[in-house]
Amino acid sequence: CVSRVVSHLTFPTTGTAGTARVDIGFSSASSTAPSAASAQPAYTGRFATVMSSLKAGKKDDAVREAESWYAAAPADVMALVALGEAKEATGDKVAAARAYGSVLELFSFRADSRRFAGERLERLGTPFGFALAADAFRGAAEQRPDHPASHRLLAFSLLRDGKYKEAFEAMEQGAKHTYPDGR
Repeated sequence: CVSRVVSHLTFPTTGTAGTARVDIGFSSASSTAPSAASAQPAYTGRFATVMSSLKAGKKDDAVREAESWYAAAPADVMALVALGEAKEATGDKVAAARAYGSVLELFSFRADSRRFAGERLERLGTPFGFALAADAFRGAAEQRPDHPASHRLLAFSLLRDGKYKEAFEAMEQGAKHTYPDGR
């Protein structure tokens, strides 16, 4: 459809060869995108309860719900994330780091979990959060060198810490890999 339209475009000649850039916006009255009313909620279950409490400014309610959930299901990754979110919102960055660090402990065999937890730890903006994040990203890069995000996150983490040579080496290591299309 697009190629058919583009093939019929013509441009005025200027007498010199050159390149034309064409920006095309698309819209459709019969869009198949879901409407806001029919879209799935961003959060569900107990995680939705915690996040709704935080959004409403009810931090103590969020902490109580997250702690209750964690006590009932200490190996549930979403309970740990909810606990980290609630503790982070109250300013208890040490407890938030413990919750996000627990994701690392329980799911260290998964590079995606390492990256997720590392990003949450970085978000805390504390020296111990940064150190744990760098370690998480290093582990993810070693575990799954075929995931470019691990190398990028590690390099940025090292760069933030002023370890420029190591940051460059991490990025170079990632650049040396051949990745399947789409990565």
